[in-house]
Amino acid sequence: MPSSDAHAAAYVFLHSPLLGPSSWRAVARELAGRGATVAVPDLRPAVSRERHATAWIDLATRAVDDVANHAPVADRANVVLVAHSGAGRLVMGAAGSSAVTAVVLVDAGLPGEATHAEGAPASFRDHLAALVATTDGVTLPPWPDWWPDDLLASVLPDPHDRAALAADAPRVVTAFFDEPIPDGARRAPAHVGVAYLCFTYEREAEEAERRGWPVERFDGGHLHQMVEPRAVASSIARLAAASA
Repeated sequence: MPSSDAHAAAYVFLHSPLLGPSSWRAVARELAGRGATVAVPDLRPAVSRERHATAWIDLATRAVDDVANHAPVADRANVVLVAHSGAGRLVMGAAGSSAVTAVVLVDAGLPGEATHAEGAPASFRDHLAALVATTDGVTLPPWPDWWPDDLLASVLPDPHDRAALAADAPRVVTAFFDEPIPDGARRAPAHVGVAYLCFTYEREAEEAERRGWPVERFDGGHLHQMVEPRAVASSIARLAAASA
């Protein structure tokens, strides 16, 4: 029987457009070990070209449909989408299925933001401009290469985790941050509950509370789901149950 904190559901873990599936595998394994149905689709093919948002939503929607059609019968009508970082601005585009009951945003941008750059501090835009200046003008370096090694190590201490993150991080197009988010991803469908798990995105967590969503917080870095997967899995299950 599933653990009581696994929440009887099928979980679809949607990685940031700047990262790959490795960012969610440890949490997915943890919930699978508790009896939950899990899926970690590879969404990286969407971000290597312009109009990435539409392609990302299409891939995520196919993953939701696959889970809804093939999960154990008890889980098919209770699909939880779990979105990290930039995936939070896109996830509602894949939440239209009647099988989706909840979305858990994990240190994520919020639905309703017009682009991935909306609300970003000037320091980040300056950092991004410096990165673009070092490129061929077509794609950005993989996200782990944006930061000094010691900074990334402070967020993700295990060298094996850092290697896995670097190995599957895609190169996104330079226009990524200014591409408009499709209108269909700007708001949650009426039948979907939303919750927020905060590691570092306090501004977004406060807005989630203002919107009346369940919120939990960890004292950790932006990739804390890779650092403490057991506790993060439990938090996601609680939030899914509270919002569904």
